[in-house]
Amino acid sequence: MSRLQEFSQRTGRRVTRWLSPATFAMLFAAIVVGGLLFIPPIHGLADNGGFAQILANNGLYPLGGYQTVGYLNPQLGLMRYYDEVRATGWGGFSSQRLFVGLAIGLNKLFFSTSRFDLRFLGLVYYLPFVGAVGLLTRALTQPYRRIRSYVLAAVIVLVFADTSLTLAFNSFYVTPILLITAMTMVGSLLLLPRTTTYRGRLMSLYFLSAALLITSQPQNATLTVSYVIMTVGGFFVFRHPAQRLGLVLGLTVLVACGVTMALALTPQQRSINRYQAFTHGVLHDTKDPSSALTRQGVSQQFALMRENDYYPVNFTELSPDTRYVRQHLTRYVGAGWVLTYYVHHLRQLRQLLDLAAANLMATQVKSVGNYPPHSGHARGPR
Repeated sequence: MSRLQEFSQRTGRRVTRWLSPATFAMLFAAIVVGGLLFIPPIHGLADNGGFAQILANNGLYPLGGYQTVGYLNPQLGLMRYYDEVRATGWGGFSSQRLFVGLAIGLNKLFFSTSRFDLRFLGLVYYLPFVGAVGLLTRALTQPYRRIRSYVLAAVIVLVFADTSLTLAFNSFYVTPILLITAMTMVGSLLLLPRTTTYRGRLMSLYFLSAALLITSQPQNATLTVSYVIMTVGGFFVFRHPAQRLGLVLGLTVLVACGVTMALALTPQQRSINRYQAFTHGVLHDTKDPSSALTRQGVSQQFALMRENDYYPVNFTELSPDTRYVRQHLTRYVGAGWVLTYYVHHLRQLRQLLDLAAANLMATQVKSVGNYPPHSGHARGPR
């Protein structure tokens, strides 16, 4: 064996001794995502028109020249006086408030009490994300430190640190919470049968992540059923009565979170869900929408709204949030109405299911910009 080979093997052993696959993945993810979020020009996702409620709930407001859709707005104003929206709790609870509230606290401590820098929110997501990458990598590679373990660690970073996911860290979408908590849940469950020392901590981390995910938005309430089924497997791992009691308490918390979020939909959120279920579902690929709507008791004039969003970017035939639309469309187009429609249009239902399956892995947001206004980049997504 040559001296060069001996040196490379000796160096490789030292590296693998002090740098585990999990640590390597964390460092790799920290460098890739950190440069994207914090080094100017910063990257993120612009407002799609739906940030107003989130901003108001957290005591933030748009500054002069605020733009939606086209550009990322890196700074917002911090309310300093009484805010009726926050005082009355408009918009319901969301675990997103915990992350935004922590970001605002750090912003006031280190930057300003009147302006909010979006990078503090990115930081609040960035740190637990790096930890989640390490946890998931450890779960998939432990206890091995072979070359393939480091290759797998690099693949994990390339998949989960992709910009289609991490751009949302500098934004007010809930995508970062979903990503971080889902990775943490999977990592915790995979590590659970491999250790006898930290099982209680891992299960607590799983329950905390699941609760944060469920309460991030009301639409996630239905996921409670999946997480309850996943948790039942813990009874095969934990045998002690006290541990099983902890599982029961954890399950109770998850069910309570699910029920709470199912009842937490605001009237506006219900209108959004109904409107887009109608415009993007019922009207999608309908050859004769006017007659189909008439048979279902809805005015055929609403057929003009095909493929419209509740927060339209450009001109729309009729504003979705008007009193007329609420009284003559979203008031009637509920779950029962939509279900009845699809029962009579099974071919269209199959087409929508095929479309959903084809776009299941589509994560990139292409409808909004991801650069700030003074970055030198053109308006819109890049």
